[in-house]
Amino acid sequence: MRVVAAPTRRPRASSPGLAGRGPRAAGGRDAARRSSRPGRARTLGFRRGIPMMALVTFSLPPESFRTLRPEPRGRAPRPWDVATTIVLLVLLPLLALAASYAGVVLASAARVCGAQACDAGLMNLGFWIAVIAPWVILVVGLVVAIIRLVRHRLAFWVPLVAILSMVAVWFIAAALVGAGLTAS
Repeated sequence: MRVVAAPTRRPRASSPGLAGRGPRAAGGRDAARRSSRPGRARTLGFRRGIPMMALVTFSLPPESFRTLRPEPRGRAPRPWDVATTIVLLVLLPLLALAASYAGVVLASAARVCGAQACDAGLMNLGFWIAVIAPWVILVVGLVVAIIRLVRHRLAFWVPLVAILSMVAVWFIAAALVGAGLTAS
């Protein structure tokens, strides 16, 4: 199948008597000046030098104003939140060190295993959770608290949650070690 382009026609002038006389005959001298300069921005006749697009306005329908959100304002930092968070973040590594030491103390429970049967795998799991988890919680707490401080959001609760998580993980690890002692 062959595709053949349709022949192009030259546009006709608006009146039959002006055909063939050029652009000046159709609209006068201004029409010739506007149409004969390719590459230049068209200007309006009554305001010389102002591009046509500079005078165009775009309006939105009234229902679209309900969907537009205002420009977000920056939040002001709260001095009490920054001070409290920094104090708690300084205490957090000390608490992680204490929790790890308490996890090492859990290893002393293995002395009982000479007299009775113990599940060494479960005890090792509890021991390593008690030793490593406080440091993981410390790193996560530090990162989240710093990000919240930089974004000017409340951050004092992040170290508090980290402290409670360290205590909860230690008790879970102690329960695992205890379950390994009673296993037979």
